[in-house]
Amino acid sequence: EKTPMVWSAAGKTKYTLYLASFQNFSEAEKEKVRLEAKGLKGIEISERRLPGQTAHLWYRLGYGRFDSRESAVEVGRQLTDRGLIRDFWPKELL
Repeated sequence: EKTPMVWSAAGKTKYTLYLASFQNFSEAEKEKVRLEAKGLKGIEISERRLPGQTAHLWYRLGYGRFDSRESAVEVGRQLTDRGLIRDFWPKELL
């Protein structure tokens, strides 16, 4: 069963779901492969440096584009209920 991605041009603010964050790229890639094998397609790995911590690079797994925070949270809950992920956080796209 695939979880639908919700995206339209109507809303101005868009959201994605962050599913996990790693300090090691190979660990991020391994988790992406695991999730894709379970049916989650379109996961993106993005790099993020924390403010004031230039030495610490994080690799975040992002999933989907959503018109509202609520729709992102709903999909995140579905993924946790199915046991695919342990946690998530919706992130506004700028």
